[in-house]
Amino acid sequence: MAIRTWIPLSLAMALLSACQTQRAIEESDELRQKGDIIRSVEVLQAEAKQAPDDVQLRTANFSKLELLVAQYSREASTALMRGDDASAIRALETILKYDPSNLGARQEIQNIQAMKQLRPQLAQAYAMKRSNPVEALNLVRRIIAQKPNYREALDFRNALTRELVSADYLSADLSEAMRKPLSLEFSAQSLTTIFETIARLSGVNFVIDKDVNPSASASMTASRTTAEDALNLLLTTQGLDKKILNANTILVYPRRPDKEREYRELAVRTFYLSHGDPKVIAAEIKQVLKPKEVLVDERLNAVIVRDGLDTLSAVEKLVEAIDIAQSEVTIDIQVLEVSLTDELNLGIQYPESIGLSVGNLANVPAGMAGIPLSALRGINGDNILLDSGSTSARINMLQRSGNTVTLANPRVRVRNREEAQVNIGDKIPVVTTTTANQITTSSVSYQDVGLQITVKPNISLSDEVNLELNVEMSHITKRIPGSEHVPATFELGSRATKTLLTARNNETQIVSGLIRTADVDEGSGLPWLSQIPWIGKKLFGTNQNTQQKTEIILLLTPRIERNLDLPIAQISTFHSGTEARSSTQGMILRDTTEKMILKPIGGDPTPALPPPMQQPDATWQPLPPPLPDLVPKPAPAAP
Repeated sequence: MAIRTWIPLSLAMALLSACQTQRAIEESDELRQKGDIIRSVEVLQAEAKQAPDDVQLRTANFSKLELLVAQYSREASTALMRGDDASAIRALETILKYDPSNLGARQEIQNIQAMKQLRPQLAQAYAMKRSNPVEALNLVRRIIAQKPNYREALDFRNALTRELVSADYLSADLSEAMRKPLSLEFSAQSLTTIFETIARLSGVNFVIDKDVNPSASASMTASRTTAEDALNLLLTTQGLDKKILNANTILVYPRRPDKEREYRELAVRTFYLSHGDPKVIAAEIKQVLKPKEVLVDERLNAVIVRDGLDTLSAVEKLVEAIDIAQSEVTIDIQVLEVSLTDELNLGIQYPESIGLSVGNLANVPAGMAGIPLSALRGINGDNILLDSGSTSARINMLQRSGNTVTLANPRVRVRNREEAQVNIGDKIPVVTTTTANQITTSSVSYQDVGLQITVKPNISLSDEVNLELNVEMSHITKRIPGSEHVPATFELGSRATKTLLTARNNETQIVSGLIRTADVDEGSGLPWLSQIPWIGKKLFGTNQNTQQKTEIILLLTPRIERNLDLPIAQISTFHSGTEARSSTQGMILRDTTEKMILKPIGGDPTPALPPPMQQPDATWQPLPPPLPDLVPKPAPAAP
């Protein structure tokens, strides 16, 4: 009894739920037709909370949400074109309100906020254009380094570059590390003297390897630089290298393979990749930085590198610069197949044939298959029959025209430089027969017939999409019957195009002109009379003319979902060392005259620059001259 009660109740609840879903969808459609796309989405989302597993409701909600995203994306683009950042952000925030997972809208808001911060700098560059164009160009380059797709800054940079034909715009990078400034001047002094002087001025202790020649002389002049830069330059020019033992101790040794194996410590770093292909990134690391060992772990999507810490720092920056998410685009493909058919049938349709037959003869027994020759002597007008089919004539006055539109609207989301395919149609069997050693075998394969679209996007940093498009429309024109050993085949017609086009974000492109035309002219009438010019086919026959034209029209609208999130200039451009060794530390002498002083936490004013090194007092004594070599030099060989 309970089961009989629950079955009708369950059916009633299911019908009630289906009715509620249908009413919500109909109400949403009415709101969309009135132009209220927000209320249209809100109705579906409210109903989806009550029935989250309803597939029909989820499909309708996704469709309306796509319309909302497209509409407010266009509004944001229009607002940006007229310079209204606030309206653009409000439109994008509306998208995020109803589609919180829309990464493209979130990135666009970040880009707008970044450009708002960069506009004052760009205005400053415009103001410096006449007074100091070189510094204006440097400022614009720093802006582009932070926002590579900033169109206004790119145009201004190109204009400045055309005005400044030849100049060196590179400026030395000021180190942010807090190093003690000093000035050095040595002329043909021994390495021992130079190391003692640097140790006395900077408080660093040196441990010298036994193979370092302490009496080797060197000359150096450096003003207002750091002890680290001066020491690096000295060691490089003397064929030496260093190893930092602690904060105050440095080991100096010759830069030779045996010493490097002995002193230079190696480290292993595993780089876990988020977006890149480990094989490709490993090959790029080997090609650019040439570390000692590079391994690929496909299971973890990681690259393992073993080398010195200086090389690993360069590898880290390279990986950070290239392991970024690939850009993606959604391509809205609207396919229209327009068929036009015109048919005209005018004239008089007469009987098409006349036949004679023999009626019942008295001398022919019933049931006999043929007629004896002796019975033909009794043929007269009473037993000869005239057969003309229909004895009536028909007047044809018909004109028909048809206009059929078949619409397909696929939407595909594809990554940059990847290929997407859309096939709409059928698969027909194709039988292949082969004969070998008097043995016949047949194999069946299937061929696509219908509409086939292949598109490959290439997304640029300026929000343009280059589309490599292949379109082919095929159809069956005729079926060719086979024989006993040959299967039936099909005759196919095809229309195809291949093109490469460029479209901006949310810009619709039209591809049309794929036309197939068929013209059929058929006529019938009385012999000879229907051939009379002007009036023959109209009075003594009929003429039927059929014209059929089919055209394929494609509307393609790319919408960039996510563009490249480029790293900052400090990541994409960095020192990579010398040909002998990779490192992020350049061999330069940084000027400390205008050294940056970090502002302390708490909002206190920035302290003044440190005073220069104190002048020597009355107790200061110069360093003694270097001692002469105690071991006499060998006498020169006799000529």
